[in-house]
Amino acid sequence: MHDTPDQVHWHEPKAGENAGYGTFKRAPMPYDRFMEAEGVPVHRGIGVRRVQDLPLAPWKRLGGRGSYIQLYGTEGLWGLYVVEAPSAGALNVERHLYEKVVLVVEGRGTTEVWQEGQTKRHAFEWQKGSLFSIPLNAYHRLINAASAPALLLCGTSAPNVMNVIDNTEFIFNCPYTFTERFSGAEDYFKPRDDIEPDPIRGLAMRRTNVIPDIVNPRFRSTTAARPAIAGSSRSWPATVSTCGSDSTRPAAIPRRTSTLLPPSSSASRARVTPMPGRKRSAPRPGGTAKLTRYSARITSRSVSFPPRP
Repeated sequence: MHDTPDQVHWHEPKAGENAGYGTFKRAPMPYDRFMEAEGVPVHRGIGVRRVQDLPLAPWKRLGGRGSYIQLYGTEGLWGLYVVEAPSAGALNVERHLYEKVVLVVEGRGTTEVWQEGQTKRHAFEWQKGSLFSIPLNAYHRLINAASAPALLLCGTSAPNVMNVIDNTEFIFNCPYTFTERFSGAEDYFKPRDDIEPDPIRGLAMRRTNVIPDIVNPRFRSTTAARPAIAGSSRSWPATVSTCGSDSTRPAAIPRRTSTLLPPSSSASRARVTPMPGRKRSAPRPGGTAKLTRYSARITSRSVSFPPRP
């Protein structure tokens, strides 16, 4: 049977011929087709050195200039894009059935968030280094308050949603209101500095929807903290819970370290108890004791940290 202009038929390979094209390519997913149809550049690679250096193009849907970022290994999992809000202007109003977390790379401004049928809009300010989340399927608008353009880096779960639903009309115009995710509480976008233990992994967790400055964060411990070995600069693993959800996301919250002072020092309110089977080496002249295979347990209520410089 021969091919016709409107039909293609399978031809059995002849002797000595291989079946197929000899290459195995990844078929475009719905999210891949969506990015290409947006009309903005798509950067693909293992990383981005500086998002400020990415080429930007006018983005009709968002009302600014932007570019998509697709990191190898995250296809179908996480989406990234950078968008530039015009000076003294605003991006278009959005709502969508996927999560979004925004990091302010440059600029300052405000974000308005509201639900279907709500007359009052919740607004909060942001600046360079701010990190905040957008509630699921809530209307929101980002407003640039400066005379220079603002650059925003957004991380989304759009690939998961689009690859499953494959219907942009439903994703961007679904009328359902997720009140359990955003009830309209007055303090929903109030920054919280308290640190609490992550119930799943036991790490430090900050439960908030807005962090004014993720580069130089402020936090306040609500439970006893573990002291660090003198001279240690290791960071404190921490997570941030956002969007009113039980899920947690990593956050680069530096650890305030303390020094294990002698028990007689008035500056130390914690009593350190050696764990069984551990030993302490002799103190070095003019310094603190070196800990050898040593674990510390805090037996007092809290530990006082020195003020930040």
